Amino acid sequence: VESEVISSNQMPSHSHVISVDAKVQVGTSNPNTDEPNNAFLTTSSNDFYASAGAAGNNLGGVSATATAGNTGGNQPINVMQPYIAINYIIALQGIFPSRS
Repeated sequence: VESEVISSNQMPSHSHVISVDAKVQVGTSNPNTDEPNNAFLTTSSNDFYASAGAAGNNLGGVSATATAGNTGGNQPINVMQPYIAINYIIALQGIFPSRS
């Protein structure tokens, strides 16, 4: 075999850990602007539920960790080292093959 296609079944069995950390800045300036303090969220324009906090508060961070399912089947691959066949005969005495 001069070439071999390796599939995912021949990879060593393994998994990957996925980690995510996210923080969202909350603005407390005028909520009627296009970009309130470069934040994604801002206070209500009428302060319905609470008074405005300090500018540039951070929303509580969100963290998540997951493990992707196992992949790989630990199946062997065909590995043949480079080779060349050589046929030869060594004559130990006289002439071989005989010339008669």
